[in-house]
Amino acid sequence: MEKKLVIWLKEVTMNDVPLVGGKNASLGEMMNALSSKGVNVPNGFTTTSEAYWYFLDYNNLREKIKEVLKDLDVNDVENLQRHGLKVRNLIRSGEFPPDLKEKILEYYHELSKEYGQDYVDVAIRSSATAKDTEVASFAGHNTIFNTRRKTWFWVKPWPSPTLFWATVGTSFIGTVIAVYGFDLITPVGWKWGIFIWGYAMVWFLFNDTVKVFFFHIYRNRRFAFGRFIGFKKKIKSNEI
Repeated sequence: MEKKLVIWLKEVTMNDVPLVGGKNASLGEMMNALSSKGVNVPNGFTTTSEAYWYFLDYNNLREKIKEVLKDLDVNDVENLQRHGLKVRNLIRSGEFPPDLKEKILEYYHELSKEYGQDYVDVAIRSSATAKDTEVASFAGHNTIFNTRRKTWFWVKPWPSPTLFWATVGTSFIGTVIAVYGFDLITPVGWKWGIFIWGYAMVWFLFNDTVKVFFFHIYRNRRFAFGRFIGFKKKIKSNEI
């Protein structure tokens, strides 16, 4: 049976998460469910987990990775970091299989032709096969509060108490599990737990600022950066 190294998103459903990952499976499901209802979903394609294994086999990396992981200690964060670095370096040193490269280019040129361009602009995203399973999910809670409004997140109406405390509560529970491990994962300790919370808060504020800024540009159809940050003089696009 021929391996599916590259596949169109329209051929993917949520049953294909092990093959293409959660994000790609969701996009395929969206195309199949909404395109017939008149909702325009951009076309695209994805490499598969079979392409990943093919890359490893082409470079004889499976046994090398197994050798690296022989003395892996999942309860030691520094040990995990060292072994992760070694595995990443092995993969980076590998050569890309020519036939896989040609297959990706074939799909890209066909996609470009579909949109009437020689080289169509695309967005390249990773899509993990175990990121959003029944037992693990790493989606960003704070994104809910960034996207619910077009203005600053602290402006009324505020989110409902149920939504707010459900988000904060589950984030806190997730942090406690990460800190102590509970024989489920490698514990990171409170030092990293507090650091991650601080990082998330800073990133949340940054995302909210970017959101407000670009909504401002969209509403005014011009680059008025000075007005956005409070200057009296407007900066026009031809003055930059």
